[in-house]
Amino acid sequence: MKNRIRNAIRNIPRAEVQAAVLSTHEKFQEFIERDGQADTKMDVDTELMFECLIYLNAFYFPVFGICETIMTAAKYNSIVDTPDIVQDAAVAFTKLSAELIKMVIYKRFKNVRRKITTAIVVFFTFVTFAALIYQLFLQKPIMSEGAHSGQPRTLTKHAN
Repeated sequence: MKNRIRNAIRNIPRAEVQAAVLSTHEKFQEFIERDGQADTKMDVDTELMFECLIYLNAFYFPVFGICETIMTAAKYNSIVDTPDIVQDAAVAFTKLSAELIKMVIYKRFKNVRRKITTAIVVFFTFVTFAALIYQLFLQKPIMSEGAHSGQPRTLTKHAN
């Protein structure tokens, strides 16, 4: 098999090979020149990227919603008293609601009024971002209360 391929390559006239190489080189040079102009301006389809993010969000939302609900219920039923549990639950519910509303609005109205729908969805993204900032930085972390005081942690409720 290899010998047949080698013989076939040897039988190609050199002029045809040179013409093919030259043609390929010219096409490559045209591509480089044309692409060199595209370096200054990047054409990105932002609506397509945004739609992909919404679909990814819809794909992971059930897991996220179930886990967030279970974590809030576990904090509420915890042996250790959780400060501001009602506020934490309200923030978690707001975040889940904003994500759900965002996905439903985008799915339902994206073909009718695309720009207004995108603006509303971006607003709900800001609501989600604010809830996430609260959960990461403002929420009182229970696990670190006993860790820095040098006292051993116990599974009894705090005396109020």
